[in-house]
Amino acid sequence: MNHSCGIRGYMLRQNFSIDFQIEISEKIDAYRMAYDTAYQRSRAERMAINTPTERAIPPSRETTVGKIEDALSAFESRFNDFFWSQGFLAAMTSSDSDAAGSAPWPPLPRELQALEAEMIAQIDGILETLEGEELDRGRRYAQLRRQDIAGGAGYRYLHGYEYAFCVLESTGHQMNSLRLESVYACLGLQPVGE
Repeated sequence: MNHSCGIRGYMLRQNFSIDFQIEISEKIDAYRMAYDTAYQRSRAERMAINTPTERAIPPSRETTVGKIEDALSAFESRFNDFFWSQGFLAAMTSSDSDAAGSAPWPPLPRELQALEAEMIAQIDGILETLEGEELDRGRRYAQLRRQDIAGGAGYRYLHGYEYAFCVLESTGHQMNSLRLESVYACLGLQPVGE
């Protein structure tokens, strides 16, 4: 039994989804670094906030940045998975009646809103233990990371949508690209030419 996803069989390794998610994250981060100027600025500021001893990957759980990253990790993972899977499902279920211009990705469901509230409370608890310049650094770092996570929703959705779109198109399904183009437009992007 594959305990990670509750299916029987051995075609997929038990932790296949972790490898897959890491690969997706790397692609999306690279895409954002190339096309999202707000993300580029935010990332540069986050790197400047880190002291050299905090730049280890993963950051030490003993540092302010490490503690904040630890608090963010569960929420970020579920947030990313949610928007990627929503994009994937949207491409699988899209029809000719899908209109361009409608909001392509959904708001956070209640479960993720509750997890976000827990994450905010945990970060607030970390910040309460700090003072002065360290408090300012920690507060700004947490703010930048939360903005980066929230700003990634559309990119995750787009990647999930394109992934399913390409799978279906390559297997002979006739795909309508209007919705895909509307996702690009919502992100202020143009589809990359072949």
